Amino acid sequence: MRQLFTLLLFISFSIANTLSAGQDSLSESPKIYIAFLWHMHQPIYYPYENIVETQQSGVYSFSLYDVHLSRTGPYTNWPKNAVQKGINEDMSHFGAQVSFSGSLIENLNNLEQSGVVFKLKIMEYNQNQTTSLATTH
Repeated sequence: MRQLFTLLLFISFSIANTLSAGQDSLSESPKIYIAFLWHMHQPIYYPYENIVETQQSGVYSFSLYDVHLSRTGPYTNWPKNAVQKGINEDMSHFGAQVSFSGSLIENLNNLEQSGVVFKLKIMEYNQNQTTSLATTH
């Protein structure tokens, strides 16, 4: 996932740099709009049980805790860092949309309440971030 993310950023920056390098021909070329959409999802793994109960029952041969803990980057800072990287590269209009499924939020809240996982700070995604076209507040 991180490799795909890095590839998409590289392609975006390459296109933006190519377009900005030829300012005279820019008016002749169509504009290219790029959108980053992250949708984070994890299912309810076993009907009528929260993730802690399912993990403790041992119904799966893998750790449900590890499934979530191995994704702390996407759940916490990768999208925000990507937007900041775009802004730092003089693309003041750079932004992203991030969504979290209800089942993922429920899982992360249950893990947090049981003391297993990090505190999910979703609201940190949009604090103090603005673009040249709009604000994210």
